[in-house]
Amino acid sequence: MIGTRSIDSRIIASMLMLCLASSLVGLEARADGQMSVLPNVGTSQRYNASHGLPYMGSQDGTLTITRADVTSVHITAGGSLTAFDQTLSVDSSGSIAQVSPADPFINTLNNLTAILAAAPSSLQPNAQWTLKIQAPSWPSGRRPMSLPKGFESVPVTVTVTSVSGNVVSLHAEGKDETDMMTIAGNSGTRESMTVDFQLKSGLLESCTQTTELAFGMMASPTTISQSASLTAK
Repeated sequence: MIGTRSIDSRIIASMLMLCLASSLVGLEARADGQMSVLPNVGTSQRYNASHGLPYMGSQDGTLTITRADVTSVHITAGGSLTAFDQTLSVDSSGSIAQVSPADPFINTLNNLTAILAAAPSSLQPNAQWTLKIQAPSWPSGRRPMSLPKGFESVPVTVTVTSVSGNVVSLHAEGKDETDMMTIAGNSGTRESMTVDFQLKSGLLESCTQTTELAFGMMASPTTISQSASLTAK
């Protein structure tokens, strides 16, 4: 006869193995193509949205993303955000067709899509990878100088800051710069970007993308910035 203690230890060991396997399967599933910054097909997601503009202050409102099918999304902006109500195509990678003038929220969503596309197969805490993301367009006619060629994108390092249950948090940051020594000192342009976002059950829960442009004498540069934030309602 097998002792009760032996049976109990086997049951406990089996339960622990099942829990560990379930946890790993869930994490792998989120990393293997089930993570998306866009809603599932046939659903929509509404976000509290904010856009900070250089020289123009902040705009706040709501952004609604409706996924009618795999190849398109309908985006509507309300509140004090610049009016927007369009159906846009989505390519096979999940990137949304950008409009003209460029929309900051589409820029942010596409950068998140690019970050996830470059991610390793398993998102573990402290996992890191690198890629280039697209800098947002600065307001036409308000930029005090032309950006050097190549500043359309910025190299960033992405870090998985935490994985807790069905929530994955990520942080990306990087910069691009050009410097020139002058008689008066070091002069140049520096463009830096940070992106923080959370996925819940594989879908976008919140994000903030901030871009800062510094130019002139680097000892005391002129600095302007813009940001775009979304938080699921």
